Amino acid sequence: MHAPARLADLGRRQKQHVGPRPSGDRHLLVPPAQQRLAPRRPASCRALAEQLHPQQQPQQQTQQQQSPEQQQPQLPQSPQSPQQTPPQQHPQWSFGRRAALHDAAGRLMLKNLTLPELEEWCASVGERRPAARARQVWRWLYSDGAWAASLEETLGRQNGLSAAFCAAAGAVASVDGGLLLDSVARAADGTRKLVFKLTEGPGAGASIEAVLIPMAHRRGERNHVTLCVSSQVGCAMACQFCFTGRMGLLADLSTAQIVEQVRRRRRRRGGPLARRPAGGAARARARPAADPARPPRQMVVACRVLAAEPGGASIANVVFMVRRPAASAARPTARLPGAAAGPAPPPRRAAPRRAQGMGEPLANFDAVMAAVAIMTHPLGLHVSHNKLTVSTVGLVAPLERFATSGSNVQLALSLHATTDEVRDWIVPTNKAAGGLSALMGALRRHYAHGNAAGRRVLVEFTMLAGVNDTPDDARRLVALLEGIEAKVNLIMFNPFAGTRFRPSPMEAVLAFRSVLVGAGRICTIRDSRGDDSMAACGQLGNLIDSARSPPLLPVPPAFEAVLAPPA
Repeated sequence: MHAPARLADLGRRQKQHVGPRPSGDRHLLVPPAQQRLAPRRPASCRALAEQLHPQQQPQQQTQQQQSPEQQQPQLPQSPQSPQQTPPQQHPQWSFGRRAALHDAAGRLMLKNLTLPELEEWCASVGERRPAARARQVWRWLYSDGAWAASLEETLGRQNGLSAAFCAAAGAVASVDGGLLLDSVARAADGTRKLVFKLTEGPGAGASIEAVLIPMAHRRGERNHVTLCVSSQVGCAMACQFCFTGRMGLLADLSTAQIVEQVRRRRRRRGGPLARRPAGGAARARARPAADPARPPRQMVVACRVLAAEPGGASIANVVFMVRRPAASAARPTARLPGAAAGPAPPPRRAAPRRAQGMGEPLANFDAVMAAVAIMTHPLGLHVSHNKLTVSTVGLVAPLERFATSGSNVQLALSLHATTDEVRDWIVPTNKAAGGLSALMGALRRHYAHGNAAGRRVLVEFTMLAGVNDTPDDARRLVALLEGIEAKVNLIMFNPFAGTRFRPSPMEAVLAFRSVLVGAGRICTIRDSRGDDSMAACGQLGNLIDSARSPPLLPVPPAFEAVLAPPA
């Protein structure tokens, strides 16, 4: 076909698609026949709104029982009118059993959903192209340069949502994260503790905490921070050396509330999205306009805190952690002056650095794993699985479920003891979980030397003076990890008011590490960060939120002499 003929054919094909397109759907190529049906698209959303708000039905019945003089004329209803359809509880979504999916108004919180779940929801509300609509909403929630706080913020912007969709979906869905920033505390070493108030879910009114821990780039070129996130309000594990454990468990966080603590992207100053100006200036990228009357969302708070300070730091690692008592960044450890010499080589750098949030992540498995999927999705927060760590105190059944879930994120085990006698005392869940034999057996099944997935578990070990820091403990730890692909992090204990535990002296820590390194184990030592503002691991929480703290277990007689006197 000659060039003029091809151009003529192309012109005829383009004319076939000429017609009004729904506002904001410029990225979708919709045939004219379907475009004429576009105004009817929100009908299914309105039907879903009636299903999610059945309390509106009794009001309609009351109007029908009024006298003819009081009744208003009723317009004819189409056969598809939602008033003629018996209200249902909610569609049978595959994710419907996950807790705290809806806000107080009964609207579905879309940040609770992974991308496949968002596609499922779009199909359930009658979207003709649910996959395309889900990706469009998803990009506005998580892609760089977007981060919309509401569906309406996308109106009038390139690839924005249509007004019809925003109006219909806004009645049944929300993009709110369910929490607000309450305060920021800064420690002398630059660690920042972000305190948030929950506005939705079973924990509404309580507070949670996230921590930003500064660290230098390995080549000293850029500053990075590790962001540790919370998965629960309080914790039910009742570890004896942990301040968070003194709260008990108040509530699980929803996926949306977990995701809102994280934002893996370049820093951006300002507040909600600004409308692009009209005319030629619309082609220029509009800078976000700050709105001081509007409280910032937790998803963007971490980067906004960093953007407001000099240095150009950015978030490098994200961690779900069970309460470890040292919010610290791993770094090369030098021997203290006067410390006893040993055969151990210089400590290796631990990568990535890790920190601590509130709660036991695997006790809130479904919400945490959905948040992990959102964070690691290429179109989501795009956090590398190597930079995201999920920690557990050693719940064997959820650990097995995690190991077989197919997720490639890192696992950290808060071990803290080498005998059942000590671990039953300082980590009370040890006995219920089957003891160290059951825990180590699960690790050997999924993290054995030379495993096909190439996975390695990070073993966290808090150094408590006189309790678990002897060379014999180190040798028992080597024996416990036999056949397991693991590296060890020794963590300095952070005291808090009311605790009887003491941090191990550095000489004991170095001697402990020498035994591990001599046995061929990678072992790092982490120093404390943020302990002067109660931002260190094991120091997070607020006992005011707790109605009743778990009781402290009796101290075994063999350890009474090494603990501090009771207050």
